[in-house]
Amino acid sequence: MLPYDPRSLKTIDACRLVAERAKRSNDNDAYKAATDRIIELVGEEYADEPNPLIREAYQGLAVLEMLKSALAGKKRRSTRTRQSLERSGVVTFMTGRALANDGDEKDGFTLMVDNHFSNLISEYLIVKYQSQFSKEAVEAALERLHKYNIELPEQTF
Repeated sequence: MLPYDPRSLKTIDACRLVAERAKRSNDNDAYKAATDRIIELVGEEYADEPNPLIREAYQGLAVLEMLKSALAGKKRRSTRTRQSLERSGVVTFMTGRALANDGDEKDGFTLMVDNHFSNLISEYLIVKYQSQFSKEAVEAALERLHKYNIELPEQTF
């Protein structure tokens, strides 16, 4: 039982701080609560976005930043990723990542999968929202999900 209501965390930075402290003290409940709250807050931030892919992509990015911050013990932002997303858009960015995969796993992919956030990685979202992606991007995403035995999402068309 947590000594506080996670909904009392009103900002992503507050959630990150709780997550960092929870990680250091091995408080898995607080860590999970802070992570879940980040996902909620980003979801609220993108509540007016008609395309759920956009919302889920930014939720995944926020969780990745939180995971990196907790590991480093200080705030970590994925500045280049955010810039690329803003410049090219989510679909183009994810397509490029899927097709450029050279088999060398990036830290973010491994970090998200190892911490049970496979449902927020690009490949998962590409398969889930495959009608928005090229056939090649979907095939590449499926191949990578199979390679790591990641359960496939229900497809949303």
